[in-house]
Amino acid sequence: MADVSILVVNWNTRDRLRRCLEALARLPAPVSCDVVVVDNGSTDGSAEMVASGFPSVRFLQNARNEGFARAVNRGVAETDAPFVLLLNSDAELQSGALATLAGTLRDHPDVAAAGAQLFKPDGRIQHAFDVFPSLLTELVNKGLLRRLWPSRHPSRLQARSESCEVDSLIGACMMIRRAAIEDVGGLDPRFFVFYEETDWCLRARRDGWRIVLVPGARAVHGQGETKAHHPGRARVESWRSKYAYFDKHRGRRVRAFLQAVSFARLSVQVAALAVGVALTLGLRASWRRKLVADAWLWAWHAAGAPSGFGFAPSGQVPGYVRRRMSMAPGRRGALDTRDPVVPDPRVPRLRRRATPEGGAFQAALQGHPGPGRPPRRLVRQGIQAKRLGRPDKIGPPRLESMARAEPDDGGGSTWRPRLPAGDGGRLGDGPSGGGGDTRLRAA
Repeated sequence: MADVSILVVNWNTRDRLRRCLEALARLPAPVSCDVVVVDNGSTDGSAEMVASGFPSVRFLQNARNEGFARAVNRGVAETDAPFVLLLNSDAELQSGALATLAGTLRDHPDVAAAGAQLFKPDGRIQHAFDVFPSLLTELVNKGLLRRLWPSRHPSRLQARSESCEVDSLIGACMMIRRAAIEDVGGLDPRFFVFYEETDWCLRARRDGWRIVLVPGARAVHGQGETKAHHPGRARVESWRSKYAYFDKHRGRRVRAFLQAVSFARLSVQVAALAVGVALTLGLRASWRRKLVADAWLWAWHAAGAPSGFGFAPSGQVPGYVRRRMSMAPGRRGALDTRDPVVPDPRVPRLRRRATPEGGAFQAALQGHPGPGRPPRRLVRQGIQAKRLGRPDKIGPPRLESMARAEPDDGGGSTWRPRLPAGDGGRLGDGPSGGGGDTRLRAA
């Protein structure tokens, strides 16, 4: 078994992919590794190039562009190395980087992910980490934040000589511990591209893992080359993922507020750019390109942020849209099951702990009838019932047989969930074998 599995996600970047694989082939081999290319339905001859020039590289072909997160998750499932390196096709590892990242994870078992310091092709330093997004970081000038709170908002372009703990890493060159993936879960596929590594780092840190930047490991990253073909579509995907992140971790109201403010600011920016381009007779190419990209993004906002306009297939529902209500006759207010429903991100924040009264609450959350997440009412009732020791007050009627409780033989002060017939004395997925009742507690 290899020590490191290197996953390279490709979508119509044949020439950059060739340079990336050539850089990997030139590296010394202090650690054993296997290279896997996950292709998202490329039509530029990438498959033939890899087959003819790099026979030792495994090539996994998706029928269409499934997005970065799904491609990575497939690559992780197809490999078994203890460490997984996510490497962009426009990134080139430098000598010693692979061994340095693997050594960091090996020497520090509490580190979930280690990232390399990124450099531009001309040798200038490139940001390799970031703080978690918030309304403050999105609505206030980042330079001002660095001056006011340098410890909380450090400069991302400052050269560092020692490893340091950060909020999140840039996924262009990030090595992840497989045990952390099994604990935290894979990348969230609601992020088609952009923000998937930020979301994963936040989930890992909430579970007690550390995220580390390792300046001793270096990689050259041609940032912007992948999205240079259509900057407008790339910006749409970036903002779509940004809104999905805020909807998942900050709530719908915060996401809606950010979306409204961003649209207003973007409208002013597009108008100013249009005036500038008109006054200069379109002679400044940079202004023209920025106007086209901003106008594309503005049109997406004006259309209500639909599923199109970006790189994702047009039929894919935006990640931050959890439910769409069908207005068909006879189904007014019913959930349209044709649209994918994203689970409630609040539910995974609850942890399991073995106690008698919690098994019914877990069953209620996991077995909620109908598609989608359990309603907040059910979650609140479950938490309240758990605190009162009354699991019989949980959940929809369909789960009454599992949630019904009875006092134990010791006097009735402790409530025990009554198991359905044929369950064999087991409720939930607790660590104990036959009597593994579980309870959820807030993380």
